[in-house]
Amino acid sequence: MAQMSFRIDDGLKNDFENLCTDLGMNPTTALTIFIKKMCRENRIPFEITAYNSETLKTLDNARMNRNISRTFNTVDELFDDLVNTLDAYIMPLGDKAIDKSFNLANFLKKY
Repeated sequence: MAQMSFRIDDGLKNDFENLCTDLGMNPTTALTIFIKKMCRENRIPFEITAYNSETLKTLDNARMNRNISRTFNTVDELFDDLVNTLDAYIMPLGDKAIDKSFNLANFLKKY
């Protein structure tokens, strides 16, 4: 059996140990699970990203429960907003993105 040693912030170590206890395992078991998954998949088993300033602002707003939703007076207003939002993201992709004869609002209203 091999042994590994590394340095980590004291607070992070304590948080990790507490979480492991809450999950009913010790840190060695948790790290072994992580290492086995990493070796099995030949990758880090989660996405590592660098967020831009707009995404960081949105995440901060969500954590603080600010600006996380819009309100609508009618279902029609909701569908209009949904269609406009989809148009803004999908239509720039061209004809391959969506059949222009497809009307999402009418489709959704049926169901």
